[in-house]
Amino acid sequence: GNSAFVTTGGTPTNAFTNNPGSTITTDTFGTVGPIEVGSFQNFGSGLNAGGGDIGSGEKSSPKYVCWDNFMDSKINLNVEIASVAGKNEIYLKSHPQFGNMAYPPKMDCYMTVRLMGGGYSGRSLKLEVIYGELKGDSYISIRKNKEFTSRYQNNITGVSYTLPVSPGSEHRDVISVRFVSGERAGDLGNGFIIKVSEV
Repeated sequence: GNSAFVTTGGTPTNAFTNNPGSTITTDTFGTVGPIEVGSFQNFGSGLNAGGGDIGSGEKSSPKYVCWDNFMDSKINLNVEIASVAGKNEIYLKSHPQFGNMAYPPKMDCYMTVRLMGGGYSGRSLKLEVIYGELKGDSYISIRKNKEFTSRYQNNITGVSYTLPVSPGSEHRDVISVRFVSGERAGDLGNGFIIKVSEV
């Protein structure tokens, strides 16, 4: 992959970041679609260019996550937990500048979410695309039956997927998403906000 501005292990896949373990505090807010999106001041380049931030995973500050393969996204240190700020949910975004700029070309990012805790029956993970506009060859794929075979393109708002979680298998029964952006200017759209929650 390309070099990154911030890394914490693994191989970065684009010029932004490889899932840093810290949160950047937002100080200005804008509204995009049905959700409030925080933005960091523009300091000129890299992650913060164009109002970019990592986010915390809350509804008002969706989190940017990008691992270069499924296995890296799933290991214990990297997997996201559907539990943020006392709620059994996490909000994820396509790119750090969501709400301010289109996503960049040639992204190939994996993000994985699991439930908090374990050993309880009757729980499921639910993925919902709260807002999604992809263009051209760009797509998301949701891992089902151990494969990334589905492709959701263009207007993906409303796409949903529910996965039952077996007691004791919380580390294995996870929701994983792959986001690929095309290479041309016509492939670049606004991006997406995904909510993953316990149901």
